[in-house]
Amino acid sequence: MHVLNEAWKVEGRRLGVLVRYCEYVVVLSPTRQRAEQAQLSATEVPDRLGLRLRPERSGITCLIQGGQGFGFLGFHHRKVESWKGRGTHYSQRWPPAGAMRVLRDKVRAATVIEKTEQPLCAVVADLRRCCLSGRDRRVSAGRG
Repeated sequence: MHVLNEAWKVEGRRLGVLVRYCEYVVVLSPTRQRAEQAQLSATEVPDRLGLRLRPERSGITCLIQGGQGFGFLGFHHRKVESWKGRGTHYSQRWPPAGAMRVLRDKVRAATVIEKTEQPLCAVVADLRRCCLSGRDRRVSAGRG
């Protein structure tokens, strides 16, 4: 995929910004025309290497006001209007619905009515243990 990075520096830079993580790629283009050109360009390099883009996972999405957004690295990315500055939009990401459901269930289980007699610090420690990943626990404890 280093070949794609190098080719993009030369050929694709004018088409948009290439965002890559391992084998996952997203190109952010300012217009639909450039996005279509970027899609063709991003297809050519893997073709030369004998690789193929998966059509069911490839496409062009508009992020302008109310656009459907896209999934990348397990998050849904979408452009939303700022609640402070009307007319200003920014990119926002959300975890998948299934992950949020699991997290809500964990929070409900850790904060059941029977635990109201426990000190607040014990409830928070229980939430950290069940809801945060190992790295996040280390960072929240100051050992990150």
